[in-house]
Amino acid sequence: MFINKTIKDITGFEFRYSYGNGKDSYVQYVVLEGDGVYAVSIKARGEREEDRAEFEISPDVVSKLEECLNRYKAGKWDGFHKSNKYVLDGNSFSMYVKTKDGTHIEANGYMRYPAKYKEVRQELDGLFEDLYRGFKA
Repeated sequence: MFINKTIKDITGFEFRYSYGNGKDSYVQYVVLEGDGVYAVSIKARGEREEDRAEFEISPDVVSKLEECLNRYKAGKWDGFHKSNKYVLDGNSFSMYVKTKDGTHIEANGYMRYPAKYKEVRQELDGLFEDLYRGFKA
């Protein structure tokens, strides 16, 4: 059984998942902190890699991200590395989190997902898609 790691003071975050086999059939959210400033890189669903958005975000957005991850105990995902070898051309995900205190969380899967994956992905999609639309407006 995996131990839940509390996610606080994120300095690096990446969440990526595929939803098809086309060149740009993936979504990716990256958050990085440097000297107290947060930047995000978003490759949104249905968008080309060339249309990736990169911009600064407020610490409040990072707090919402941490709340989401902690609400669904995504800290338990550390060490999840599973795949379904019977599925070809399926979907995958990966997540990486780093915090100021040195906590690392790494997880990935191919047609296998940790507990509450769907809820986390839906909430992250909502958070980052709102940011993306606001930036592109």
